[in-house]
Amino acid sequence: NMTKSSTLPLDVFFHITEELEDGPTALRHIALTNRCLLSCARSGLYSSITLSDTSGLLRAKRLSRTIRAEPKLGALIKSLRISELMCQAPYDSGYFYGVPPTPDLLPFHLLPNLITLDLHSLALRQGPQGIDDLVAIVGALPWLETLLCDTLAQNVHHGPEEPGMHLGPPCHPVLREIVVKDGSWSHWTFATQLLRSHPRSIERLEHVTVSFPDRLSADGLA
Repeated sequence: NMTKSSTLPLDVFFHITEELEDGPTALRHIALTNRCLLSCARSGLYSSITLSDTSGLLRAKRLSRTIRAEPKLGALIKSLRISELMCQAPYDSGYFYGVPPTPDLLPFHLLPNLITLDLHSLALRQGPQGIDDLVAIVGALPWLETLLCDTLAQNVHHGPEEPGMHLGPPCHPVLREIVVKDGSWSHWTFATQLLRSHPRSIERLEHVTVSFPDRLSADGLA
């Protein structure tokens, strides 16, 4: 009986939806129940977002439209994983290219409460642009604590390049953990650029994990 249950404290419903965060279908049904439960369900639906594979780019575009229209939804996102984004090349149904993580992939400045950013198996833009992209993205996330860079690649073919979007004045992320694993990209240049652009970003840094196939690659981050 929703009339009786709606008199319960809202915190009770938030606790219930927290237990259902891994069940998006159930949360969507709850969101349609009534307005009282809509905000509770949205908290669970938007808390952790994953954009991956060929459907990830479409989801990114939809998410961008949604949080631009309702910025309060962007504020609900605490964890974002971007993995193996692929896009089908025009006029060639059999070829897909990697979509690089750029500032215009999402309105990152509308994710003010993002704590964890997980970048996995992505192709950065070639040259210094790819590093500038990552620095701009990190600089747009004021409460970012954990940055995971796993199997990133640079100087590889991944479709037409486009200019990045200016995200406005940079903020100062409060990184506590950085993980850099595998890949073939200028991670040492990224570390230098990050410190130059956001020198306060490592004031609270507690953990740095670097793991590469060969020792020489990891030495660069030092």
